Amino acid sequence: MNVGETLTVSSKSNTPVNGFFYAVYNADNNPTGNSPTVVCTGTGTNAQCPNGGTPMILSDPNNKTDGTGLRTSGSAKQVTNIQINAYFSLNGGQWSYPEAKCVTFTKMGAACVPTWTPDPALTCTGTDVTQTSNCGGTRVVPGTKSCAEVGVCTEVALYAKTATGYSTTPMTVAQRNALHIGDKIRIAITGSKANLKARFRVFIDDAVETPEWKMGQAYSAANHLTMYFSDYEITKAGNYKFEGQVSSK
Repeated sequence: MNVGETLTVSSKSNTPVNGFFYAVYNADNNPTGNSPTVVCTGTGTNAQCPNGGTPMILSDPNNKTDGTGLRTSGSAKQVTNIQINAYFSLNGGQWSYPEAKCVTFTKMGAACVPTWTPDPALTCTGTDVTQTSNCGGTRVVPGTKSCAEVGVCTEVALYAKTATGYSTTPMTVAQRNALHIGDKIRIAITGSKANLKARFRVFIDDAVETPEWKMGQAYSAANHLTMYFSDYEITKAGNYKFEGQVSSK
């Protein structure tokens, strides 16, 4: 028998009876070779159960199974080889004596060791995952994967300098193409989350300008999404490319 399976035991008497009982024994705990010890279950005090509990006896029509699992006297291990003896009585009188023809056996399969899938390490923290077991059943556990958002640069924009500061509207392509040596601009880098630090570098005709990286100076708004660098000066003619990066450090 495997875990979760059920077993039906039946017996037949050759004399008039109206009480049918089935006593369960541990066939592996049989010191004398012809008298296996009873299987004890539940709670209670009985001389045959030195570790507590009462002998497991099933009766018809009132079968008793308390769902606590099997254990044998003198051991806390699950029973493997089980012997079942059938007994009879009439009108609540004395039980019949044990008969070889009224003995049967069964064997318990190994207990299933559950393996749960999917792995919660594949699910972000803050999100539950429903797992299934090879032994049957489901459970809900929290994900353990760290999925902290990584900030990315979403936009690099250029702003023209005016007599009173800087324009609030990004420069158009035409305005960028009309820049001259000596003009100053503001470079603004926007990140995907607040409080990211920004830096940028400039390529002129595909050659990186030195020093390579220039750090952002301040945030342009209270939401701290955009950091800018002011007064970058156009120093020579050529094709300019502006590259931005953001970091949480």
